[in-house]
Amino acid sequence: MNNEIRQEQERLDEVIDTIAKQISKIEGETSKRKKEVVNIRKHFWDDLKVNMDTFDDYLETIIGLRQQAQDLSVSEGAHRYAFKRLSTLRRMQEVPYFGRIDITEEGSSLTEQIYIGTSTLTDATGENFIIYDWRAPISSVYYDYPPGPVEYSTPGGVIRGMLENKWQYTIKGGVIESMFDTSLTIGDEILQQVLGKGTDKHMHSIVSTIQREQNRIIRNDRGRLLIVQGAAGSGKTSAALQRIAYLLYKNRERLNADQIILFSPNSMFNNYVSNVLPELGEENMQQVTFQEYLDHRLTDSFQVEDPYEQLEFLLTAADDPSYSTRTASIQFKASIRFFEIIKTYRQSLEQSGMIFRGLKFRGETLVSAKQISERFYNTDTTLKFHNRIEKLKEWLCELLDEREKFELKQPWVQEEIEYLSKEDYQKVYTYLEKKRGHNEDSFDDYELENKMFARMIVRKKLKTLRKRIKALHFINIKGIYKQLFDEQTRIELWNEGETPAEREICLSTQKMLDEGKLYYEDATPFLLLKELIQGFQTNTSIKYVLVDEAQDYSPFQFEFLKRLFPSARMTVLGDFNQAIFAHASERVDFRLSPVYTE
Repeated sequence: MNNEIRQEQERLDEVIDTIAKQISKIEGETSKRKKEVVNIRKHFWDDLKVNMDTFDDYLETIIGLRQQAQDLSVSEGAHRYAFKRLSTLRRMQEVPYFGRIDITEEGSSLTEQIYIGTSTLTDATGENFIIYDWRAPISSVYYDYPPGPVEYSTPGGVIRGMLENKWQYTIKGGVIESMFDTSLTIGDEILQQVLGKGTDKHMHSIVSTIQREQNRIIRNDRGRLLIVQGAAGSGKTSAALQRIAYLLYKNRERLNADQIILFSPNSMFNNYVSNVLPELGEENMQQVTFQEYLDHRLTDSFQVEDPYEQLEFLLTAADDPSYSTRTASIQFKASIRFFEIIKTYRQSLEQSGMIFRGLKFRGETLVSAKQISERFYNTDTTLKFHNRIEKLKEWLCELLDEREKFELKQPWVQEEIEYLSKEDYQKVYTYLEKKRGHNEDSFDDYELENKMFARMIVRKKLKTLRKRIKALHFINIKGIYKQLFDEQTRIELWNEGETPAEREICLSTQKMLDEGKLYYEDATPFLLLKELIQGFQTNTSIKYVLVDEAQDYSPFQFEFLKRLFPSARMTVLGDFNQAIFAHASERVDFRLSPVYTE
């Protein structure tokens, strides 16, 4: 055994020497690429002739600009790749690999030794593999099989063969401390040693300890939904992060880390796993808690309760007179039934019920809420709902344009002109100078100058109002959501049988809205209604969504996430017998989902 370790150490020394040589080479390339990028940026405009006199001159300018931009993009891309590879090689210096399989392919008498690590390493020619990435197809044999017949899938088809031996290594600082020939995926001693490194505040990338069941999770890419059920400590989160690394590796030509988002349990967890993907040579995916997303979308309008405040109330306020009402409210608003009610309610708004805010300028009403409502329900009613909203927005912008022309002639504008700063005067003079072709007499036209100053002042005053119109703030979403809990609307929509404490739920919800607060169970329904009215802000760039501790999400929240990321595949991890939040007590039946199917 000592002789074997000595031979393996000699090979390891050669591998480390190869890594050192590649680091030295790439360091030179990185420095060279950096200088290229800096030089192109510094002299970007030097060789570029900007001429707009004729169409041909304009076309030549655009072509030159695109060529310069393309050269810069290529150099920046090459620098990023070299820098990323350099970081990977530096990590590999300490522990180049952790496992080895000896495999004889079907039809061959040659047994090949396959060393497995966190990244690929080839020789100087780039043709011969020294180390295989743990995510490569052949590496799945290491996780899935004991010695004996094996097979693995490649882009070229299924490869079969015989696994002769399987070795595991403990390497530290470039020295082999131990090696085991085992028929198991993980030797107990190595597992303890690897997991013993967990004293660090970050989660380690323990790809050497992946079990066969975890490997199936990591490499599963068949359906649009993957559900991982397991108790705490079963390795669900580790498998999820390694799954992300695998997906980035397998789909590296068409997938990047920005197209993956992880909904994590809390912000402390984000920090805990922050180094996992970088240790595997990949960029970090987006991480956010569901509460952070809600706060981002809603805190400008409301004080939003978080799930822990909701839980604290349920655990400590059993004697509160509103306790039973609140409990019923949480259960009801977390349900698929309430999700359907919100959708039905939005559809009813096509005929009636939309609530608008009037627009004022300098204390004077430009258009009242009633006028906006009449316009919405009496004009272009054959159009789709969102097209009607867009038409309404265009009409309000036109009214603003007309108001701008009217205000240009008002006395207050001339008063404002007299108090303009030197900077404002200079802006107008610069504009006029360009418009008049640098004519020395360009500032003699007092009337033109005065019109320019007036237009600048009026547009500045109307800018906030114009932004509000474009952002659809003239729609009173809060009032529309509150209206849902009016008795008449409630009777019309809640037609599947009476909800316990129905009237009390309505009164309680309206009271909170009046106070500028939003219960946690109301946050996602409110946001859904807002999206259904203003147009869903879907994110089609996200290709994979992972939800950790999924047992703490309500059916309503899952339905919302499906519509938020319509192009994404979803991985859901959790122990569905351990939900701690009251809003999550209703089970999610993913089989009923029309979007995600295996």
